[in-house]
Amino acid sequence: SEYYDISSYGKMKITSFMTDWYYTDMTFAECYDHSPDEVYSNQIMDWVRETYPDIDFSIYDQDCNGYVDSMVILNAGYRNSDDLFIISYEGAINYRHTYFGDYAGTQAAPRVNTYTNVGYRWLKDDYSTIIHEYAHGLGLIDYYDVTYSGISAVGKFDMQAESLGDWNAYSKYAVGWLDPYVVTGLESGESIE
Repeated sequence: SEYYDISSYGKMKITSFMTDWYYTDMTFAECYDHSPDEVYSNQIMDWVRETYPDIDFSIYDQDCNGYVDSMVILNAGYRNSDDLFIISYEGAINYRHTYFGDYAGTQAAPRVNTYTNVGYRWLKDDYSTIIHEYAHGLGLIDYYDVTYSGISAVGKFDMQAESLGDWNAYSKYAVGWLDPYVVTGLESGESIE
């Protein structure tokens, strides 16, 4: 939250709370099948509502669209088979289910649209991975070479490239943190100076 407060020039404040551990009754293979869909996240959200009945969920649905604004799942699981791999168990990923609110809840009982699933080991050294993945929930893509073509769009030094430094000006503009100066040319009577 401190990173986003600084990077956004104070425009983004993350309000959050940490739950107790949630233990799923799904097998590893079932988690593999469901981690990218709404089954996994909604199962967790149902548990949160049941376990913490006094939470005012409107705090976590700032745009009033029936979804919590974001959920971060800190995963303590291990993969137990070489042929099953959930990146979110030993890596990190952000999922967005829909942009259209097809199965949204209400502010009092929101569902989950976008969530970051991160393996606990990515938090040992620093928080750059979770900061990077969280940004996908805001609509930013990866800027590193996802096609392995040798092209680095932003020279690698960017939070969405190599999880280094800050966001570039375009990213900050795209999420509404910067207002660019638009050069429209000289007005009548103005000099180039």
